[in-house]
Amino acid sequence: MPRLRLFALFLIMKNRLCARLALAAAFLAAAVPALSEPQLVIENGLLTMQVRNRPLREILQEIAAQAKVEITVRGAVEQPIFADFRRIPLEEGLRRITQNFNSLFVYTARRSSSSPPLNKVLLYAKEGEGGRNSAASPSAVFRPGTEAAPPLQPEPAIEKPVAR
Repeated sequence: MPRLRLFALFLIMKNRLCARLALAAAFLAAAVPALSEPQLVIENGLLTMQVRNRPLREILQEIAAQAKVEITVRGAVEQPIFADFRRIPLEEGLRRITQNFNSLFVYTARRSSSSPPLNKVLLYAKEGEGGRNSAASPSAVFRPGTEAAPPLQPEPAIEKPVAR
């Protein structure tokens, strides 16, 4: 008999624990909103981005439109991006999502105490990642106010002169 009582007590405790875990899981699911749509917002030069498996091309186009910045890319822009950060400077955010690129940021001169606005971004794929050693590395230019960035023609390879 005592074993039967212990087993019944065990089942009751197990059911209570399962109910509490289910309740806690439901509470956490309600407290943490799901990432239903990718988020990319630029306010006062600060970038907030929550994206999962989204092509770099789409992200750069959206950044160009929101920040009113021209972005020129030499290299592949179809790789998926996973990013989650809030209110970081635009340049830092661009550096994070374009780690496979060398970058140059061009600012407009301003005569005020605030930081100058970003005007243009140039991105060049690093060697071996669609860069100089790639025979036909594509290029794209993302401009504010355009829907899609048409790929540019690949630049012809520059041959080095051979010393004789």
